[in-house]
Amino acid sequence: MGRDKTLLAGIELGLDVLGSSTQWAVAGAVGVALITRADVDTLVYVLGSLINAVFSKVLKKTINQVRPDGAQLSDPGMPSSHAMTQTLLGMYALTASLWRVKAGFHTLPQVAVGAAVGAVDAVLWYHLCHPYLLSQARLGVVCAVDAAGVGGKE
Repeated sequence: MGRDKTLLAGIELGLDVLGSSTQWAVAGAVGVALITRADVDTLVYVLGSLINAVFSKVLKKTINQVRPDGAQLSDPGMPSSHAMTQTLLGMYALTASLWRVKAGFHTLPQVAVGAAVGAVDAVLWYHLCHPYLLSQARLGVVCAVDAAGVGGKE
């Protein structure tokens, strides 16, 4: 039991150190994805994410709305780049799922059941892992690793 706690503490420390600069973790994960996958799909996903990020920065500077009182960050908060990215991924997932029906790979009920099970998985994962991921540094690492894995064929 003591060894497990030591291992967990080591992993936690490693995630904190790696995640202390999210931009480097994301850049590294994207670099690894581009090198290891080296396909058009991955490049398209990366370009879409970059366009979304640049658009978010431009909007933040243009709108220049302050964050709520007590916020840890001081840069403009409108629009939420996290909400933009999550919605980008969500709309992509919806569009890709509907395309799979149109392409004849699945029926609409098959995609609907897959989406429902995926939604339940997401809610369970969030509730099980959220207390551990409250550290912004750890969350950055998880997002970077997740971003690197997007784009599988099936």
